Amino acid sequence: MTLEPEYDDQPKVVVLTNRKVFSAANLFASYMSAFPNVTLIGDRTGGAGAPYSAELYNGWTFSFSSTQLLDLDQSPIENGIAPDIQVDILQQTRQRV
Repeated sequence: MTLEPEYDDQPKVVVLTNRKVFSAANLFASYMSAFPNVTLIGDRTGGAGAPYSAELYNGWTFSFSSTQLLDLDQSPIENGIAPDIQVDILQQTRQRV
């Protein structure tokens, strides 16, 4: 699917992403990236459809996507969306998050 601009002078749009972008926000990043005037900047999104999480008897937890999310080209996006411009967060920032 190709999206055509409605007018010639479209403003530039930046969508910031990181590994904590899940579910509906992941879908939003995917759909926004289809527009020619949109640039994704940051890290790969966290992916996921409707996450299912549980705890095992030994205390370990796990989660997985319980639905399949597709982009406009019908490709799965559960493993996240790669940004157009990769920006790695600093180690000290990672410790605060």
